[in-house]
Amino acid sequence: MISRKVKRSEMEEWKIRLVFDNDDWLEIPLHEADENGIEAAMLRFDHEILIW
Repeated sequence: MISRKVKRSEMEEWKIRLVFDNDDWLEIPLHEADENGIEAAMLRFDHEILIW
């Protein structure tokens, strides 16, 4: 998926889904990371960082 571009992203209460330009998608569950106290995802844009 490294060479693919993200077409859109979707966020629900407990998951993030990235949809790529070939319509493949990657889903990141957030509740499992929260239970274990680890980070599931990080988004950086401009000078802001969001961590789930």
